Amino acid sequence: MRHSLSCWAVLTALMLLPTQLSAQINDPSAMEFNARDYEYCLVCHGSFGQGNIAVKAPVLAGMEAWSIRNQLQAFREGWRGSHSLDLVGMEMAPSARALQPSELPTVIEYITALPPQTAHATDAASEAEIDLGKTLYEPCIACHGAAADGDQEYQAPALAYQDGAYLLRQLQHFRDGVRGSHPKDKRGARMAAAASGLDDAAIARIISYIKSQAP
Repeated sequence: MRHSLSCWAVLTALMLLPTQLSAQINDPSAMEFNARDYEYCLVCHGSFGQGNIAVKAPVLAGMEAWSIRNQLQAFREGWRGSHSLDLVGMEMAPSARALQPSELPTVIEYITALPPQTAHATDAASEAEIDLGKTLYEPCIACHGAAADGDQEYQAPALAYQDGAYLLRQLQHFRDGVRGSHPKDKRGARMAAAASGLDDAAIARIISYIKSQAP
């Protein structure tokens, strides 16, 4: 129930956005003021954009501008948040679709201006698990980097700072066709292919290595 209430708070905030926002979006002098209108994102994602495990909201602070743009596009166009098993994505999708195209640059600027955050580690993995995860992660290096710090050229986001539970859920979704199955989601299709064949134990070990690289 608390999760549902927080999502209604987000949607209510969206409906209360100032009507003059679109007119101000192209005015550089108004950019700082406009950015504050997007603080509703932090209702779910934490007061500093640090994520919120309780409502399964990932870390935003520190996410690359191009990655934020990619994810908002995915939600707005139904590549994410439309599958019946993606319950969390279904809650995010209406918020993304409520944004006007002219508002996207400002919401991206607002999020990227937040001081970077790293999700708190949960249970520390053993060295043996991390080593196994490193071996399983090797195919991922080409896109996400050895330190899981991302690569803009491949549009592969940084992973090491992100919440482990979120990474687990997304890898399972890619593997199970919840993400990456939309015909227009080319980036997601690559990840779905990479995640295919991974069982939950392998995914957990990959994440243990990724989190060992956390900044």
